[in-house]
Amino acid sequence: MILKNFKLLFSFCVIMFLTSTAFGAIEIFSQYDTKIKINSDDTIDISKDITLQNIHIVGIVPGRVEFKIGKVVQGSSSQIKLESYTIKDKHGNPIQSQLFETETDVIIAIDIYLPLLPGFKYPIDLDYTLSYDSSGILFKSLEFPIREDTSIEIRQGTFSLEIPESKSFTYLEIYDTDVTINNSIATWDIDSKSPSTGIVEYSSVPIYYGGIQGSILFWMIINILLLIILVIEIVRGIRKMKKED
Repeated sequence: MILKNFKLLFSFCVIMFLTSTAFGAIEIFSQYDTKIKINSDDTIDISKDITLQNIHIVGIVPGRVEFKIGKVVQGSSSQIKLESYTIKDKHGNPIQSQLFETETDVIIAIDIYLPLLPGFKYPIDLDYTLSYDSSGILFKSLEFPIREDTSIEIRQGTFSLEIPESKSFTYLEIYDTDVTINNSIATWDIDSKSPSTGIVEYSSVPIYYGGIQGSILFWMIINILLLIILVIEIVRGIRKMKKED
């Protein structure tokens, strides 16, 4: 009897696998919410509330799901490092995971062997901390991860980026995205077409003008003021020479 039941279960799993393969995409991230906080100690805290959903007509076993994080960060003088990470399910229990590294990426791989019936969802809480060497004194610029590279489609999600207190956004590069900035927090929506990274610049100097970096505007203003002062001094010198003549 036990052998018969085992054969039936095995046959069912084989049928599910073959059917799932024939239909192509069978799972999506129906929700992919992210909160990023850039700290003053050159670390980035990233918290993600992710929902994996079965959109197939039969039950599936998700298996291995990978999240790839790039090591190279524009605006930083060195590669970023993954300091720590935790992955938990909706009950707060750790999800089995492994960490892999290549020359360009850090890969967090999780194993989900819990069967998902059609339409069922599997919530995932992914939190990790990155460290980097910051560049700039008055203005700091940094490339930050918007979404990890993954083969699973992201249907929708929200994103919030928080910079250190007492700092102001001076530049934010997110292509084809409507961004709302409220004090030190920027928010917007993401999907599968959103870029994997964005660039932010922030400073104690509250200078922000659309798609131009605040640092460039700042030094342009300084150079213009210096040029005006130079012209004034030259004019004064010429007038003084004329009076002496």
